[in-house]
Amino acid sequence: MRCPNLWLFFLCSFVIFYLCSFEEWITTEHELVLNKRLQTFQRLFPDASSEANPFDSVTTERRLNFHYPYDENSNNGLIQKNIWQMWKKPPSDESFPYKPLHRKWIDMNPNFKYHFQTNANVDQIIYDEFKDTVPEIPHALDLLPSIILKADFSRYVLLFLYGGTYADLDVNLEILIDDWLDTNRNVGFVAGLEDDNNVNPRLPRRNQLETWFFKSKARHPVLRKLIATIVRQTFENYEKNMEPDFGDKEGNAICHSVSVMDWTGPALFTDVLWTHLNSLKNPVIVDTDPNRWNLGHDVVSSPYV
Repeated sequence: MRCPNLWLFFLCSFVIFYLCSFEEWITTEHELVLNKRLQTFQRLFPDASSEANPFDSVTTERRLNFHYPYDENSNNGLIQKNIWQMWKKPPSDESFPYKPLHRKWIDMNPNFKYHFQTNANVDQIIYDEFKDTVPEIPHALDLLPSIILKADFSRYVLLFLYGGTYADLDVNLEILIDDWLDTNRNVGFVAGLEDDNNVNPRLPRRNQLETWFFKSKARHPVLRKLIATIVRQTFENYEKNMEPDFGDKEGNAICHSVSVMDWTGPALFTDVLWTHLNSLKNPVIVDTDPNRWNLGHDVVSSPYV
């Protein structure tokens, strides 16, 4: 009877040794890959902080939170009264589109500070703000291979820094911002529900949120996580020579591309916001529009965070 027990002992010992060795091998492989990525980053951006790790979104989040901590009670607990819009040229340019819609945001909201930024201005703001604090953010901006990706990323960063309301130029304002339901409430983030892919199969997400309009307090954790995730994805996609897919890729090209919606657009925006909501113990979500009509657009509802 001793022999089977002896064999069982050796077998268990071997399995334990194998599992420990395998786990150690996995850890070593992961560290090697991470070290290689960090070496590539440091070679490309030798001026970056040694604490930076753009391939790890948790590290970037932590660094953002250290330099730009969130205080939900700042500004008397209210979203800052800023309006942000962007385009490649200023409103004075003859080619500037949607001038009547642009004027409505200014004329209908006299109590708000209106900010218009060209793409070049935003790039400079991001560089000046983060070059000495979280330089992986302007580095990620430089690596983004499309103006559409840059525009998505820039709007998140602007509201993270300063707070307020962001709207694309073609958004038609129908209601004064001071008359919206979040006014005078301690609300951190407001986003519109765009559609559901059960209704619109073109959309990549259920209950997809839109990015052409949203409101946020400065330094809100949703935007912090969103920015850190885009930094990580951008460096990973750059390392793999991935290109943005605007829905025009076919065949093998699809294997070497990433959907714009998933890289910086509404799919990623949706994932991050719902992840944040699911992390809260007692989230409050208010349906601002039971008639499914919001600001002149076919928006379903607005989650308050």
